[in-house]
Amino acid sequence: MATDASCTKCRTKREMVEPKAVTLANGRHALQGACAVCGAKLLRFVASPAKAAVKRWEWPTMEPPADERPPAPDDADWREHGDLEHALDLWRAGERLLRRKLSPGWVADYERAVTLTLDDLQCYTTLVALVQAYFDDAPTDNAARLAAACHTRSGRVLNLGIVEDAAYWRRAQQLIATAVAE
Repeated sequence: MATDASCTKCRTKREMVEPKAVTLANGRHALQGACAVCGAKLLRFVASPAKAAVKRWEWPTMEPPADERPPAPDDADWREHGDLEHALDLWRAGERLLRRKLSPGWVADYERAVTLTLDDLQCYTTLVALVQAYFDDAPTDNAARLAAACHTRSGRVLNLGIVEDAAYWRRAQQLIATAVAE
């Protein structure tokens, strides 16, 4: 397994020789190895132990061997605006923002707006279609209803991005649950 990390001695990114997954005293996960050029100790933070122990081809800078490549999706043109992973990260972040500590009145308004928006998203039956709809810049009736849902009867104006991302996240979860059940 080889990956890149910033070498403080060479002052540039270098390939890490013999990286191994470590957990630091503060609980953070990292890959630790040596610089391929000067031999200095290198450290690269990773999100989790699972990501620290991934196969060589799963690192973004590596090209997977032909026999280990995942099959391409049937409809690959949705990647022109970004991939599914990026969309899921955005949607998950919106759901997390919705879960932050808000006063009960705000939570109820946000939940109502997300529910209204989620009803509009039921027409998308695949994750590919959902991602395409999310990245589509053309104005739609759904966009108008989303904007209307963000203006509450009490006069509050909700964050449109949070409402939209949380609704897309919940629809993605429904589609994933349906796919797993089949």
